[in-house]
Amino acid sequence: MAIVDDEISIRFSLKKFFELRSFTVDTAASTAEARKLLSDGIYDVVILDIRLVPDTEVDGLDLVGCVRAHSPGARIIVLSGYLSPQTIRRARSLRADLILSKPQPLNELETAIRAIL
Repeated sequence: MAIVDDEISIRFSLKKFFELRSFTVDTAASTAEARKLLSDGIYDVVILDIRLVPDTEVDGLDLVGCVRAHSPGARIIVLSGYLSPQTIRRARSLRADLILSKPQPLNELETAIRAIL
């Protein structure tokens, strides 16, 4: 599993939660870190935040192509506190598997991930 989020507390919480449930978890805080991570590994699940500060010219959805190129079978979950109808349409057009708003109860997130795997 790869988690891409600029908020350290979210990365830390998700990483610890899923590691306790036997997932192997890598994290990235920016699109640059995420591109390196995604090009170096193959993932079953990638959780993407949309707004990645300080990356103002790109967002988490710009990483979907990188995920598809390096981990074509990956399930992509968009997890963001900044969902708009346009963002949801864009995520769907990019074939995101799940689009969820923050905050998301971790148990529900786990259930959703296990369901799509």
